[in-house]
Amino acid sequence: WIRVRKLNAKTETHPDPFQQATMILSSLGLRERLVVRLAGVCGMRPGEIAGLCWRHIGEQSLRVEQRIYRGKLDTPKSDKGVRAVPLPQSVRDDISEWRLISRNNLPDDWVFPNERGKPLWINTLWYDHIKAPVLDKLGLGWVNYLVLRRSAITLLNAQANADATIIAALCGHRVDVSTNVYNKVGLERQLHAVQTLDNALQPAAQLAS
Repeated sequence: WIRVRKLNAKTETHPDPFQQATMILSSLGLRERLVVRLAGVCGMRPGEIAGLCWRHIGEQSLRVEQRIYRGKLDTPKSDKGVRAVPLPQSVRDDISEWRLISRNNLPDDWVFPNERGKPLWINTLWYDHIKAPVLDKLGLGWVNYLVLRRSAITLLNAQANADATIIAALCGHRVDVSTNVYNKVGLERQLHAVQTLDNALQPAAQLAS
């Protein structure tokens, strides 16, 4: 979404991140679009996305209980352990559509399996199905999972006025202990934040319909 780089002591800022985001999303197939939204709107790590099973998906949120790290099932990176991630409407719609056409959609099946029913190599998906065919052609080949996650955090703060505790709860980050102790964040506040960002990323015509 967002990139600022220094060239010859000058700062070059890329175009409107919302325009870039809608360009990317409108150019992707369903599976790839869902992965990008989970990273770029919900702030999930790639290993957490790869580790999703259908039993983790609820009506308005999903549970991060595990991740795929270096090809192996592992615990989440966050020291907070299991966390809930709110799902804005576009993500819920994509999940519902993806489950309908998925051959493996039982509770213990992987949301993103490979041809053998094992967890998909999330980096292979990125390079073969997102970066090469879409991002490179759009001139956005520098975008990766880390850019998406950082952009989600930046845009949640700028667009949805999400405070540090909302972002920390959503992304599995740590914030100052005093803030954690005195400012608890419910799932409803997190959902409001990601839905606000999700709305901002939708084309105006789609929101009006």
